[in-house]
Amino acid sequence: MKNRKLIMKDTYNLQRFVDAQQPLFQQVLTELEAGQKRLCL
Repeated sequence: MKNRKLIMKDTYNLQRFVDAQQPLFQQVLTELEAGQKRLCL
């Protein structure tokens, strides 16, 4: 049962929000680790 994947239907197309933020994700992590915001979004 460990290897079973949970497959869910994305009824509301929420993946679009994940996809939209993906290019900024690493920068946000860097800012969080540094404790200082650099981007203005």
